[in-house]
Amino acid sequence: MEAKLRSAAARFFGGIYKALEVLRLVIVIAVNAVSRFFRWLGRLTERLFGCVQEKLLKIPLYRKYREYIDYMLFGFLTAAVQFAVYYLLVFLAGVHYAIADNIGFILAVIVAYDTNKRFVYHNETHGAWNRIYQFIMFVGARLVGQLLETILLIVFVEWIGVPDSVAKFPVLAIVILINFLSGKLLVFTKQQAEAEKK
Repeated sequence: MEAKLRSAAARFFGGIYKALEVLRLVIVIAVNAVSRFFRWLGRLTERLFGCVQEKLLKIPLYRKYREYIDYMLFGFLTAAVQFAVYYLLVFLAGVHYAIADNIGFILAVIVAYDTNKRFVYHNETHGAWNRIYQFIMFVGARLVGQLLETILLIVFVEWIGVPDSVAKFPVLAIVILINFLSGKLLVFTKQQAEAEKK
């Protein structure tokens, strides 16, 4: 009886070990794929924006308000990602507008972090822990913005009666302003970059 119990326990824990190994392998493959995708996306964005930015730098007004203009340009890109996902999910897939909005938010945050870091605030974070901390701060600030966006969207649609296809526009304008200020004042600060150099 004891031998059967040991054999069953060995098979059970052996199965768990194999499942954990498969899970570890899947996670490694997924992280590698996501990492490659973001490297590719970063190179593509740098190529596309690099060509445009060379021409923009010749315009005095652009040089004077570069940070704001870049934020608006990449804000439109981020908003386009979020809008595209939102409308595809709501109108083509029949997903509830609040769920679709949050899925679009997740994808938009990933695009926004990379573009804001590289092109808007020109922030060079050194060290893995500093990058992780900065990303967590960025996501935290965006979560506050997203919570506000979801609440405002529900207020506009459910309480005021604005159609969900129209309500997204004024709500997004408010959230864009909040996100700019949080990125500039909390996440991609010059003090953080100076502290890292010391």
